[in-house]
Amino acid sequence: SSFAPDGITIHNNNNNNWQSYPPNLACFIDHNLFMYIGYGIEKSIQINNLDTKQIIRTISLSQWCSCFDISNINNDENENRWIVISKKRSFSTIKRLYSGNISGFY
Repeated sequence: SSFAPDGITIHNNNNNNWQSYPPNLACFIDHNLFMYIGYGIEKSIQINNLDTKQIIRTISLSQWCSCFDISNINNDENENRWIVISKKRSFSTIKRLYSGNISGFY
């Protein structure tokens, strides 16, 4: 047996463990920025800069998500962009993309 980053025990004799992991999700949010959500040590959204090859922002998540969408509103230099995060059979969360502040649950 081994352990996943979140402490879940993985039994090596089961080849279908990958199906229980959350999906890796990514999309470009600018010409040099992309957003990544994937299985790791912490439940979070990472905004990465391709030019500097650095994580420029991390937004904490309360649970792993299975899908997301980003608003295309580009007012005030992206300050008003929103992200909707959802998990199967669960409520959706709306957050501000750059601040990570929660707007609501639906």
